[in-house]
Amino acid sequence: MRSYARVLDRLTAKVELKPLAQLLEDVLYEAGDDRLEVCLAESATDGSQDVLAVEREYRDRYARAVQAITEHRGAPSFGGTRGQPGWPEWLHLEVASCWSDVAGVIFVGLKHDDRGPRLMGGGRPHPVRREAITIAPSAG
Repeated sequence: MRSYARVLDRLTAKVELKPLAQLLEDVLYEAGDDRLEVCLAESATDGSQDVLAVEREYRDRYARAVQAITEHRGAPSFGGTRGQPGWPEWLHLEVASCWSDVAGVIFVGLKHDDRGPRLMGGGRPHPVRREAITIAPSAG
């Protein structure tokens, strides 16, 4: 099993600023045969914070991320909440938008748990269809 820390180190070693869509495309190409997701922003919630304000801030961050990726890649191929028709079964977020192309899917979404809200992004290559190739001797 490869180390995701090494993959992230390689992705973040370049201090070059890129649009979010290009960063997620880089994640897609580093994902190998599985998906790779990274935390783009998180906020630990405790009793001193206005939880509703933090939730609102993360919904706004998600909306800005979707807008930025849409400007670069066009309309998402899916956008919605868990359980809606078309929701990718491999996606472990509550709300997400996905953009699909020939290489795979990039996504951005929100995840909530006891640690607080997180804005997640990542990539998942399309499954490779392994087909048998028959090599026959030439007819000549």
